[in-house]
Amino acid sequence: MSTASKLGIIAGEGDLPARIIAACRDCGRPFFVLALEGRTSPEAVGDTPHAWIRLGAAGKALKLLRRENVEELVLAGPVRRPSLAELKPDLWAVRFLARKGNRVFDDDDGLLGALVREMEETEGFRVLQPETLLATP
Repeated sequence: MSTASKLGIIAGEGDLPARIIAACRDCGRPFFVLALEGRTSPEAVGDTPHAWIRLGAAGKALKLLRRENVEELVLAGPVRRPSLAELKPDLWAVRFLARKGNRVFDDDDGLLGALVREMEETEGFRVLQPETLLATP
C-alpha cells in the first residue's frame, strides 16, 4: 500500500470502515473519513480526521475531499439504497443522476459502477477496492 497519497474513506455501515482506518494507522498512511449521516457508526469514526455528510450531498463531499488533498478513495461498508426523496440530492448529485438516466437505478451495481467511473474519469480520484487496503504483505 502506498503511503504517498492521502486516502479518502467514504464510510458506510458495518466494521469495514474501522478496519480500513486501523490499516491506515498501522502503516502510517494519511487518510480522511467522510462519514454518512444515519449510516456510519460514530464508534467507527472515533477520533479520526473526519466530516459528517448526508448521503445526497455529493458536491459538499467533493469539496471536503479536495480541501483535504485526497487523491484516492475507497467505499467502505454497505449503504442501503435510499429513495430519491430520502436522498435529497444536491446540485452535483442531480446533474450526475440526470446525465446517467434511469439505467443507474436498475441495480446497485449500475449505480455504484456509474459513481466509481464518475469519481475516476470526471473528478480525478483513483478508486481502490477495500481488499487491497486490508491485504497483508
